[in-house]
Amino acid sequence: MLLDKCHNLIHCKLVVVDTYEEFEPPSAVSLPHLRSLCIRDFGRTDLSKAFYDSISAPNLKWINYQRHPAYQRTGSLAPLIRHLVIGPEPDGPSRTIPGHSSRPGTAKMDKFDLKQLTFKASWEETLLPALEVFEASLMKNFSDEDLLKFIIGRLDLEALRSGIAALKSVRMTFDRPRERDITADVERHAKAAGIDFNLELAYQPEPSSATNPLSPSFGLTADGRSWHLQDIE
Repeated sequence: MLLDKCHNLIHCKLVVVDTYEEFEPPSAVSLPHLRSLCIRDFGRTDLSKAFYDSISAPNLKWINYQRHPAYQRTGSLAPLIRHLVIGPEPDGPSRTIPGHSSRPGTAKMDKFDLKQLTFKASWEETLLPALEVFEASLMKNFSDEDLLKFIIGRLDLEALRSGIAALKSVRMTFDRPRERDITADVERHAKAAGIDFNLELAYQPEPSSATNPLSPSFGLTADGRSWHLQDIE
């Protein structure tokens, strides 16, 4: 395997696909300097999991995984992840893989279940215990209330005492309008935990209420356009 010969690798971008040839992953691939990993996974579950489980990357800080569900296929890498990106990375400053960029609008992760990452109790397993930065694009299948529970759960004193890392940043774009403003609640819990928290949320505008055919805004899409973007691409 090529990765087995790349011990000094720092940033890695992979496309995982099925193979009809016999595939036996090595018992261990040591990547002691790997810090960021970007994966587009089109492989079978058993092959993907065996491949991920073979990787030892103790210094991995950032992962971008584009296939649902990301956290169920990263195997032994999951406890090390501090920066998780679901789908395309949101616009704006962030830690990206040098030489690569991703833009919102190329994929939707409608089936991602944020509750799987939410802290519930110290005696229950919490996925990605080292997570500090969470980013996602074009989400719509969970509510602002779910997002608030996820954030404050990761700032809860019981969670911190049980070894869960304090969440420090959430950047998200939603494919729906805002349901409620959670900013004040997040700021209050972050202050109580002594965390300088970064919260960046972007939503779709509210649908137009114009029903009069003579109205200037009648017939426009929710974001004010008179056509769908895919019609001209």
